[in-house]
Amino acid sequence: RSRVPQDVLAALPMQNGKSVCPKFLSRSGCSPRSPERCSYGRAHFVPEKLEPVVRQYIIESMGGLRRDMPQDQ
Repeated sequence: RSRVPQDVLAALPMQNGKSVCPKFLSRSGCSPRSPERCSYGRAHFVPEKLEPVVRQYIIESMGGLRRDMPQDQ
């Protein structure tokens, strides 16, 4: 079961049928055993846009957005 709130999960961008890993989009990042695979079974990609609910969750619960993400969408 995911600790990510349901409204955030519903708003995550998708790629190839998988939602983006919110941890991958955070400053701390996702630390999988293999760089191509997510520890949580999600997709690793940087979306062009994030819904405000996703952006806020990553900032408040995961220590902020990764540095290559636009900080003020």
